[in-house]
Amino acid sequence: STTTLHWQDLHSNKNVQLTRPIWGKHDQQFTWIDKNTILFLSNRASSDLTQIFQLTLPDDLSTLSGFIEPTQITNYSLNIDNLLVNRNATRLAFSCQVYANLDIEQTNARKQAELDSGRTIYKFDKLYIRHWDEYYTGLRNHPFIVSINRQANGIFQLSSNPVDVLLNIDSDSPTKPFGDAKAQWSFSASGNSFAFTRQHDEDSSVA
Repeated sequence: STTTLHWQDLHSNKNVQLTRPIWGKHDQQFTWIDKNTILFLSNRASSDLTQIFQLTLPDDLSTLSGFIEPTQITNYSLNIDNLLVNRNATRLAFSCQVYANLDIEQTNARKQAELDSGRTIYKFDKLYIRHWDEYYTGLRNHPFIVSINRQANGIFQLSSNPVDVLLNIDSDSPTKPFGDAKAQWSFSASGNSFAFTRQHDEDSSVA
């Protein structure tokens, strides 16, 4: 299957497909930055990992013929999720499943080492360890904050390294299994503060 972005004219009911359908590729969690700019998540990256992409729209979408090719903004070594942009478009937040005391690259290296070892044994020393058919094997949803700026050509770029808000805290935000950024994260009006919900402590499933 595939998931693409569409624009709907509420007056004429005209529908315009914005992104090209590619089997196995899914565009999701779009955010309007302004009337001509959309940031969204997609696994269109050559790595097949979910990353942040940008669509730059023409002033009159009703005359659009063909698809708009998105520009990839991030290129991290892990999938990212839960895109949230502050109202000034100077910072954005996303989640990534990392080990509590490791950054994105270190987590990727550890995952690769574990895969190469061929071992599939896990030791659990606290609750909770499973939700339905998913075992919690140490990876945590952590929110990351990164600064962004718009270049002269209108394309956004990262202007800082991602900061793990919960580094060294063995907890999830958004909370597992059903938490999401729209309900549990928020930037302040100034865009300089970030509020979030996480488990009450490292041993609790209560937010």
